[in-house]
Amino acid sequence: MLELKGRWALVTGASRGIGQQTALALAEYGCNLVLHSRKKIHTEKLELQLKQKNVMALSVEADLEDMRQIDRMFAEIEEKGIRIDIVYNIAAVINNVLDFFSISETDYTKMFQINVVAVAKICNYYIPRMLERNFGRIINVVSFINNEPKAMVYGASKAALIKLTSEMAYAVNGTNVMINMAEPGWLRTGMGTENAPNPVEKCRAGMLLGAVANDGISGRIFCVPPYYECSLEEAYKRESRKPAAYMPDFLQENACILPKVTSISDFKHKYQEFMQSSKKKIVFGGGNQAKFFIDIFRYLQCDIDAVMCTCRPEGVQSIRNIPLYSLDELPYSQEECVVVIALTEKYVSGARNQLSDMGYRVLESYSVLYTERNWCSEDGERISDIYQYRADTFTGKGMDES
Repeated sequence: MLELKGRWALVTGASRGIGQQTALALAEYGCNLVLHSRKKIHTEKLELQLKQKNVMALSVEADLEDMRQIDRMFAEIEEKGIRIDIVYNIAAVINNVLDFFSISETDYTKMFQINVVAVAKICNYYIPRMLERNFGRIINVVSFINNEPKAMVYGASKAALIKLTSEMAYAVNGTNVMINMAEPGWLRTGMGTENAPNPVEKCRAGMLLGAVANDGISGRIFCVPPYYECSLEEAYKRESRKPAAYMPDFLQENACILPKVTSISDFKHKYQEFMQSSKKKIVFGGGNQAKFFIDIFRYLQCDIDAVMCTCRPEGVQSIRNIPLYSLDELPYSQEECVVVIALTEKYVSGARNQLSDMGYRVLESYSVLYTERNWCSEDGERISDIYQYRADTFTGKGMDES
């Protein structure tokens, strides 16, 4: 679990609700705070409260609908010599309407400007600076609100934020800068109203998971409600061990459990031949399978030279910044290549036979597996969240279905 003491966090929407509770929780772990609200007067009391906890705090102001005010906020933070390590994008607006088909263009524009565009601007400002230092955490607050037409513009803006964050996650992959999301659930706040079943104070532990995560994985949604009654330490422990909560439908029928490979050193040992091969290393497959496979080997500091697929989609030149070729475009001879298959189980056999018939050396056949998140490196951190890969022919044994 990442140490927060002495780091600086920017929390937008810190004057009340989830933003205020997140700031208080960060301070409990020694984190210094930059408190954003529309007007500094709204966070004055919180700033004094935090300073009594022996952390530093600074109030800043900006109307997130006005990009120039956001720029001035950045400048004020820089002028104070503060280097932001953690960003919580919590501030948001909602407009519940009964006649939802008469929502004005102004409402749409305002909600997307604050809930999406301002968040993107803040991420775009801090991510390059974090990458320069090879450290940073960004947590964007999202919502699973559904079947609520009166809040459909808010829901649409949060869906856009999920997509935005997921795409940004690819840009920081393989670095010590992580961008993830938090879904706090329905809480009694100004936005959640007094009808919500849970007091806002219960969000503290779950909201900190994105800040203390230290596994290099971006693009996740940390669901806060399961940790309403937990300490941060307990929440982190449970989050580290639970099965992933989401798996795309196209992988669902091929899911299986693999407890055999349990550490990164075990992985390195079993696939030493592939990792030390002097031949060109090629991944055969596409889409998410190839992406996650590449992630694993990048973590292991094993270079992949190219991705190969049966038919390259028009206009797609690379996956994870690695060149993508169709079978007839690959610029290497068959003798130069070691090919690894990154497909789901039901497609592996046909792909293996196809590549072998063409003269490629297929070192092993790989399948995408869904496992409990229990693979650990030597320092005890997880190396993958949802997907794990292994050669199902390496041991000569089939996989257990579950």
